[in-house]
Amino acid sequence: MAVKKQNILVKLIVDSREQDLSFLDKFKFDKKYSTEKIKIEGYEIQKPFKCLDSNGEIVKTSTADIGIEYSLDEGITWKKTNLAIELKKDSDFSSTIYSSWKRFSEEIKRAKEYELDFYLVYNQSTRQMHEHFDKLKSMKRIPYSASPQKVIYDRMLELGDLNVTMIYTHEIHEVLKRIIKYHIKKNKLQYF
Repeated sequence: MAVKKQNILVKLIVDSREQDLSFLDKFKFDKKYSTEKIKIEGYEIQKPFKCLDSNGEIVKTSTADIGIEYSLDEGITWKKTNLAIELKKDSDFSSTIYSSWKRFSEEIKRAKEYELDFYLVYNQSTRQMHEHFDKLKSMKRIPYSASPQKVIYDRMLELGDLNVTMIYTHEIHEVLKRIIKYHIKKNKLQYF
C-alpha cells in the first residue's frame, strides 16, 4: 500500500520568555498550502515552550526558544515534535557564549540528552561582536586585557564538536522557515 504525502498545517511555538518577537514581523505566514503541501499558518506563545524528547515525552526542562506543532487534520489535533531552535539575537549571542557559558552548555547537554533536533540561529557578525566587546571594555565592564573574541571562537568550535548546527543570518524569518520545512521532510511528518 502506497503512502501518500499529506497536507501539513504548522504553527510556530515561541517561548514566552523570548522578549524580542520582531522576527515575527517579517515572517510571511502562509495563506494556502505550498507546493510542498506545507502551510505555516501562525504562531502561539507558550509558557514555557517544551518539545518532545526521543521517547515522545514532553521534556522535563524547557530547552530552546522556538519549536513547532503540526496538524494533519486541518487543526483539529495538534502534535508536538522534537524540533528546538535556540535564537540568539545581536549581542545576546556573544554575551551568552562568553558570560553565560556554563548555563548555555547545560542547555546544549539537555538537547543532546533529550535527542532534540536542535539548531542555534544567531545574527551577530564578528564585526558586531568586536564592537560589543570594545564598548564593554571602554565602559570598564570587562578588563582591557581580556580576549573575549578568542574565548567565543573556541566555544563556537566546542559547539561544532558537539554537533550543534549553528546558522548565522540576518534573515531569521527565512532561516526559521527552511529549518521547519527541513525538519518536516527529514522526519517524514507528512506521511502516515
